[in-house]
Amino acid sequence: MNKENLASIITRLYFCNNTRLENKEEFIRMKKDLLELSDDDFCQKLWEFGFYDKEAS
Repeated sequence: MNKENLASIITRLYFCNNTRLENKEEFIRMKKDLLELSDDDFCQKLWEFGFYDKEAS
């Protein structure tokens, strides 16, 4: 899966668990911020959201 698809999934997961989403711009900003992370930092986010857990694969 490419980085953009993963960023979309992480953003959706974040806002599903957090009801603070008040407008679409907030969603787009978070996704953009994720895409601008270095590869190492992005992989860290994947760890945080459980993408490397055996149960998730």
